[in-house]
Amino acid sequence: MKLFRGKFVTQIICSECKNISEREEVFSDISLQVKDCKSITESLSMFVSEEQLDKENQYFCEKCNKKVDAVRRVRIRRFPPVLTLGLNRFEMDWNTMDRKKLNDRLEFPLELSITGFKEFPEDAGEDEYELKAVVIHRGGAYGGHYHAYIRDELKEGNWKLKVPEKYTNEAKAKVKTVNKGINKFMEQNPKENAKMKVEEKNEELQKVTQEIEFNYDECDFPLPYANKELRQGWFDFDDESVTEIPFGRLQKQFGSLNESAYMLVYKQKKLTPIFADPTLVPECWIEPILTQNELEEQQREFYKSEDAQIEVVFQSSDLFTFDEELMIKYKVDKQIENQGVKVKIAKLATISQLLDKFHSAVKEKPANPLVYEIVRCKNEFCQVIRKLSAVPMDTPLEKAEIQHLSTWMYCEKGKEEVLEKIVGVDNVPIEVVVRFLGDDLSIHTYGGVTLEKFKEMMYERTSFPVEQQSIKIVKTDVKLIPIEDLLLGKSEKEVTLTDLKFSERTQLLLDVRVDITLAQRRRK
Repeated sequence: MKLFRGKFVTQIICSECKNISEREEVFSDISLQVKDCKSITESLSMFVSEEQLDKENQYFCEKCNKKVDAVRRVRIRRFPPVLTLGLNRFEMDWNTMDRKKLNDRLEFPLELSITGFKEFPEDAGEDEYELKAVVIHRGGAYGGHYHAYIRDELKEGNWKLKVPEKYTNEAKAKVKTVNKGINKFMEQNPKENAKMKVEEKNEELQKVTQEIEFNYDECDFPLPYANKELRQGWFDFDDESVTEIPFGRLQKQFGSLNESAYMLVYKQKKLTPIFADPTLVPECWIEPILTQNELEEQQREFYKSEDAQIEVVFQSSDLFTFDEELMIKYKVDKQIENQGVKVKIAKLATISQLLDKFHSAVKEKPANPLVYEIVRCKNEFCQVIRKLSAVPMDTPLEKAEIQHLSTWMYCEKGKEEVLEKIVGVDNVPIEVVVRFLGDDLSIHTYGGVTLEKFKEMMYERTSFPVEQQSIKIVKTDVKLIPIEDLLLGKSEKEVTLTDLKFSERTQLLLDVRVDITLAQRRRK
């Protein structure tokens, strides 16, 4: 830990008696500002800059025994041999109460001199650092992925890229179409169903912009550096993938469209001879290491094999109930995941091959069965997503977006007419609570049902004539929204409950239409 530990001190200097009050702290990394800074040196200067304590923010000096103007500052007393710099890429916008990621350009050098940032002068050899790693965040403020560029100090990797005799100073530009609205929506809703039609959420999500992305692979580093060996040995560590990269790519992480440097690791130059010595492994460790490596290789191959396959669950329609409102539910709620037949198959297999395996696995083979994908919802009803025969038989499972452990119901053709009425990725089963004459009625239906059909369903439950129905959505105890305000020019035959933003347990108030009530009063 001594390699990573440094020490800084926070000082407050009284403007009258010049007394210095200080608090010393040990650190393992320094957090630096990105906003309004152009480079790491500017960020370090801001870190050690002085702050005036005056007016309402005066400091109470114990020697003067009163509040006085003062100066507060941070001084780095000792830099560690391995210096870790964290970059503040995330901030909170207090006006919109929204998190933001800063992809602002912040330049970092291959060679860093910390002269001028230390409290006391030390051995000049301890002032010079070299970049050894860049931790990168790809994504936005609500989610993303980390990977790292790391330089191979011990030269144990297989870095074979050719170093050009002459680098260019101009990056290759590429115009990229970006849908910022959808990107932000997916960041804020990482668990949202991928099949959902995003265009129904907000027109803003459809706005598309064009941005320029630069390729720096053939470029020299834009900041001065003396050690030419820093051009070699760079690798990109991205989960299980490790690939060699040209060092020119480092400058892309100054700040780009969707990824940028999040953490920098520098090492004192004088430590290089220590790390450059060959690593000696005791003989007693060699055999256990080789055994462990062999075991891990076997596990890796097993993982690759398993990752290339999926399991698909087929369940007979006999396991489900179909009520008068076409709502589907499991007959037995316990251990539903163990019901039916599981088929294991390669992701690259086709729909036709999946059906062949299904026919081989099912004991009671139905003649020309219909197969539908179903999903169990939170309200315990099942949604019918799509019909398998609607997908071309030669389509690979991966392309058809057939997921691992997805559930498919098979049935005889007699149920086709019922299922075709409710199939659809947007036709989600919901429960609507209707307040009528002081009672709450639960109506189970689908999001794809039209308002006209839903009114007929309410008539069947309440005997309240359709033409007299006045429906208001209950937002709060004091806020009611008339359903007519949400039609937006559409007729009741066209608009669906999904269009009207109905969801699970949406509450409605059912009453007599005002125009009918007024007409009755006039007649009296």
